[in-house]
Amino acid sequence: MTLDEVGLRPGFKTAVSKPRHHKSETSTTDSAWDSVSGGGIPLNINDATTTTSGTTDTSYLYGNLLFGGTAPLEQITTTSAGTSVSFLVSNQTGVQGVYSGNSGSLGAVQEMAIYSVYGVPTISSGTNVTPFGFQGSYTDPTGLIYLINRYYDPATDQFLSIDPDVATTDQPYVFVNDDSLNATDPLGLALPGFLRDLIDIPQDMSYVIYWGSYETIKGAEKLANKCGVLKDACKAASEVLTDPLVASEAAGLGGNAVADLAKGETIWQNDVKKQPLFGNQTGGVALSKAFDKLFGTKVGVNMTFPGFNARTHKIDFKW
Repeated sequence: MTLDEVGLRPGFKTAVSKPRHHKSETSTTDSAWDSVSGGGIPLNINDATTTTSGTTDTSYLYGNLLFGGTAPLEQITTTSAGTSVSFLVSNQTGVQGVYSGNSGSLGAVQEMAIYSVYGVPTISSGTNVTPFGFQGSYTDPTGLIYLINRYYDPATDQFLSIDPDVATTDQPYVFVNDDSLNATDPLGLALPGFLRDLIDIPQDMSYVIYWGSYETIKGAEKLANKCGVLKDACKAASEVLTDPLVASEAAGLGGNAVADLAKGETIWQNDVKKQPLFGNQTGGVALSKAFDKLFGTKVGVNMTFPGFNARTHKIDFKW
């Protein structure tokens, strides 16, 4: 396994086991990459795996990378026997399920997977049919996870090579500051802790702006629906009064999303309950509780993403 001059792995070779008394053979996989569409994250768009038995060509089609890590949505595999389509369903922890595809709809379950906190996979149903797994990243046949600039070993929770920016991060081999529940590192170049804290401060403000705007608009809608025969008039009035909040709602959401991307994280707060608004770091929990006490809310110690559907990974704007 080698990396080319720009950090992308052009391919790899693995030994293919054969029945007893048969000579083993080598499988060679050549990979093609898209370094533009991923917004700074190179995307593996094709694998061509060759053995003495023939070539298996697998193409990967991607969707929005804000949700569900960096895994593709669709996997198209072509062999001499024909072509098959699989759809991948992911969340922040990784690829959860792979389904056979037929006319653009989900078919039978091919693979269901769960992961340990640090990425060790367990196939709970079916068989392993995709190389994409933990946090949507590519897993080599060795079990190592390829994160563009470095390989990560989920069995030891360590990178195999030193951080190229170790002078700044002060963490030569540690994966996401030992906090894989709350952070991802698709490039193998996690931000140092103090920079993450600097991003957290304006991100917290963005989240509060978004949350406050969303809940205010939502509350006005509920009140308007209680106006009885005057409901239509009340709804019109509430829209006029809350219309200025639309811009702040969008700005807050945008600021939160940009900060997530800068830290290598995703928009998934609603998937994990009771996350302190100001983080789990020293003082963060106490500050979150103080926020709740001051404003009479529960958002500080039980942060959720307003309007975020954890199942479909879509956001419902209140405008």
